[in-house]
Amino acid sequence: MRSKQISKVLVHQTGPQRFAVVSINGETIRDGFRSRAGAFMWAGKNGLHKGAVRRAREVAELPVDLAGEQLLRPKLIAALEGISYGQALQGVKTGRYGPPIRVNERDFSVRRRHYEESARQRELAIK
Repeated sequence: MRSKQISKVLVHQTGPQRFAVVSINGETIRDGFRSRAGAFMWAGKNGLHKGAVRRAREVAELPVDLAGEQLLRPKLIAALEGISYGQALQGVKTGRYGPPIRVNERDFSVRRRHYEESARQRELAIK
């Protein structure tokens, strides 16, 4: 459900491709806008209009038993590992993070459980 708009003005068309910001009592505040959206944006900047606030949809939780099946792309792996995208892509292709999964003809991914397992093995190898 959206919250209501808070507006002290209306936008009326005054001619072909001409719009005006008009107060609730009927006096013209400013005329000469080329679009209705432009008029509302000007009114918003001047504190006369506030559009509806849209709530972000709730993020669905991933079930625990399916968390390991999540596909991780090379961009995310690069961010997690602190390396460049190119290095992460090469690692995914060579199987460093687990068996690569071809998502489509161009993209590769790795299952989350395989990535976490490989990270644990690399951590043990360092110690």
